[in-house]
Amino acid sequence: MTTVAVPSIKEGCFMVRGKAVLHGVPQNVSVKPVTLQSVFIGAKSTSPSSHHIFTLGHLEAKIWWMIPRVGESANQIPVETQMLLQGARRDSAASLQGNTKNELQLRFESGKLAINRSTDSTAMLSEDPVSCARTFATRVSGDTNVQTTEALESVLVNSGDNLFEVIKDSINSKKSAVARASEDFMPRESTFQTLHVTSVAFNGLLLGEVMVPDWDMFQTVHDKAEFHAAARAAGSCPVYISNKPWNHDFKILEKLVLPDGSVLRAKYAGVFNCQGAGPWPLKQGGLQKPITTLTFPPISTNLRPVHVEFLEEVAGENWNGDCAVYAFNSGSLVRLPKSRSTEVSLRTFSCKVYTISPIQGVEFAPIGLLDMYNSGGALEALNFRNTDLLGCTVDVKMRGCGWFGGYSSVKPRHCRVDMEEAKFSFSDEDNLLIVKLPKECYFRVINIVY
Repeated sequence: MTTVAVPSIKEGCFMVRGKAVLHGVPQNVSVKPVTLQSVFIGAKSTSPSSHHIFTLGHLEAKIWWMIPRVGESANQIPVETQMLLQGARRDSAASLQGNTKNELQLRFESGKLAINRSTDSTAMLSEDPVSCARTFATRVSGDTNVQTTEALESVLVNSGDNLFEVIKDSINSKKSAVARASEDFMPRESTFQTLHVTSVAFNGLLLGEVMVPDWDMFQTVHDKAEFHAAARAAGSCPVYISNKPWNHDFKILEKLVLPDGSVLRAKYAGVFNCQGAGPWPLKQGGLQKPITTLTFPPISTNLRPVHVEFLEEVAGENWNGDCAVYAFNSGSLVRLPKSRSTEVSLRTFSCKVYTISPIQGVEFAPIGLLDMYNSGGALEALNFRNTDLLGCTVDVKMRGCGWFGGYSSVKPRHCRVDMEEAKFSFSDEDNLLIVKLPKECYFRVINIVY
């Protein structure tokens, strides 16, 4: 006796291995066996059209979400993949989608220009309209043939009839201004680290315009803890951890969070580049040998101040283009014109944080709190004023405690913190000025007198 496990439709249910995956399957939906374990599923329409949406039935099974992946061969399909869509190479398109009735729908389009409708190149099933924006934002496969109406119609399909109410609900929050920008990931899976951070970095570009992106929790006692901590600082996002009880690395936490529990958030979000988050070496060296993110060779690039957005807005009109570049990892400070560059080399899962500040006035550039990842996030305002015929004073308004640092072309005569004399050190080698701040974390003014 031979028992087959071919999927079938019985009594209005789509059966797979004896279990009902879809309930309430319409009569116009049919299946055609291909092998003993697979079938083609299709539907018939009573009227011809270049655009069809067929209801396949109610989906009541649990779906595990994962980072969307795009590939061209079977060996690129990740482990535990539960749904695949094949992209048509011509103008026609077919995809899966859901609706508010928990129905799974099959969508077909001819691709004719005479039909003014959009296609869903990415399929999803969710009642949360924001999750549609997340899927749309993670399309990093290089496919730029995506129009605005495609994303909007996909939201409309999943959320009702009034599109404006959907948009209003997705960008408003009564209890919190924080929006999650990531999917769940497993800290023990080494290959998920760079993919996770890359995903939330891209999603943060979209969500950061209307909400505060949430980059998800991380573990400080972890071999990639420094990597994740630097990402949270660059993203200017809330910080929360998932450590085991009484198992914390406070050295990392002290670089992210001030003693009063607040975090440093820059006015403009930083830039985060991930080495190992994409298969570039595969394209360069071929596909003969499998390569994992653990075997990626180091990459080198050039860091230029001109690449920083809004830098001229911060510098002001009289800026000559010179910048002070502070390397957090090494604690070094260099002077760099905006068109010049410095080389940066990174291994997989390593990170380097740089603070770039335009040099102004008496050639002074504030860096911020030297012992924090997001050093410049402590700065609030900067003012130059002439005090007498021979000198001037730089007023720096900031918050936090620890060590304040800045670039200074010459050694100042003295420094004051909240109108009281403060000790400072100055290095003639790299022009690094360091001022010791009190332990209390509040807004304060530093006066640097020349």
